[in-house]
Amino acid sequence: MSSRTEALSPRARNVRRAIRRHGLSRGLAYAAALAGCALFLFYLAELGAFDRAAPAPGINAGSVKNPDLVRGTNATISGTDAGNQPFEVTAAVGLQDRDEETLVHLKTVNGMFQRPDGNPLTVTSAKARYDTDSKLLELQGQVVFDEAQRFRATMDGAIVNTDTQTLQSKSPVRVEVIGGTITADSFTVSERGSRMLFKGGVKARFVTQDRPSGDRP
Repeated sequence: MSSRTEALSPRARNVRRAIRRHGLSRGLAYAAALAGCALFLFYLAELGAFDRAAPAPGINAGSVKNPDLVRGTNATISGTDAGNQPFEVTAAVGLQDRDEETLVHLKTVNGMFQRPDGNPLTVTSAKARYDTDSKLLELQGQVVFDEAQRFRATMDGAIVNTDTQTLQSKSPVRVEVIGGTITADSFTVSERGSRMLFKGGVKARFVTQDRPSGDRP
């Protein structure tokens, strides 16, 4: 019995050869296409296209706190009051309010005011707000007024008018004076430091010295 190939006519054998060549050509075309794609991808990688498309590392797109404020450091506010006495307020951090251009937010505040008699008054607080238009300094948290040889006042909140040097507490106050302590619901220093006024639940405690035993009344 003759083989199947030998049984085919010459025309049939030519057709089979053509089909084989067509299949081989199609496979070569596929291989060439894949090689071309690989070469194109390699070219893009060399140009850095994938690096540009990738997100930049280290960028955090999270929410920003206090977007309406511009941050600064070592803020200083200085000038003279209505009596031509100098003052200076410094802060570790200053925040300029965008909505109110006259308002400045301060953190870790230290202030120095000079009284008409030349004595200094120091002011410290955890934070504050200063309005450059009204000249009001609103102190918040761990507020201390200290005027050497006169008094030391501590409270949680207070307002200072830097133009008139008027001090007004916004919370209960404890004032240490020479020889005693005074507590009250509110405390005001006016007339450029020459007058102190206590209001609400005022309590005073003074320490007196006993007279020597040989003294007579």
